[in-house]
Amino acid sequence: MPGAGNSADLASSHTAKQKAAGYLENKLGPDTKTAAAHADLDTSGVIGASPGPGGPVSPSVQTAPAGSSSITGGPFQGWALRTGLSSAHAAWEQQAKNLLNRLVSERDALRGANTAIHGNDGDFGKNVRSAVPTSPLSSKLNDY
Repeated sequence: MPGAGNSADLASSHTAKQKAAGYLENKLGPDTKTAAAHADLDTSGVIGASPGPGGPVSPSVQTAPAGSSSITGGPFQGWALRTGLSSAHAAWEQQAKNLLNRLVSERDALRGANTAIHGNDGDFGKNVRSAVPTSPLSSKLNDY
């Protein structure tokens, strides 16, 4: 049975967890953010929406006359398709944001897991040691 009793791929060491957290932070997170930015750029060109402050603007988007900050245009201006794409893009943006937040949570959990486990073990040991009296308990057997 695959996986039964086999923990060869289970990252349970502190080093493996730190390596996985580093991968999330330095590779997967930035790559996911880049992919989301590409989708924003492509979609903004089609629906004529602004990709957000500081984001690149597609060449197919026309800006309003000087003095106005609104975005107009896009090849589907006034089409029902534009509304559908805009709605789908908003849902996709939320999913991308949720994924990025999840990656940060997973990274933080990996970094804190070792501390939490060892902290709990240490606290439990301290509580057990404090329950044991420093001098031996007296017993009737000690009188014999």
